[in-house]
Amino acid sequence: MAQTDEANVVHGAQDAAALATSAAQLPNFVEDPEFVTIYTNWVQSVYSPFDVALFLGEATGPTEGGRATIKRKAKIIMAVAEAKIVATILAGTVAKYEAQYGKIVLAPELFPKDDGGR
Repeated sequence: MAQTDEANVVHGAQDAAALATSAAQLPNFVEDPEFVTIYTNWVQSVYSPFDVALFLGEATGPTEGGRATIKRKAKIIMAVAEAKIVATILAGTVAKYEAQYGKIVLAPELFPKDDGGR
């Protein structure tokens, strides 16, 4: 995982407001034996009234027919409220990155035509 501000990843069932930002009061992060690291350069999202799912994959290039080849690697399912927290954390991380390294410029065709949700 890239270097992050651990105070920004404290969320979920715990009351984040009750947690101090000092390192001594942060949770003890322990990796599960089944913990994995997944590289992704392709994400698709879907949602229901109850949760949001993210499919993570890797675009590996076009096939002989010219269509993109996507290797789906994982599906992450979370509560809608958690998805909003994740979106906020990611927006903050990107803002900090751009403040340090400069604006990320993306071609319009990289954005999905719709959100993929159902």
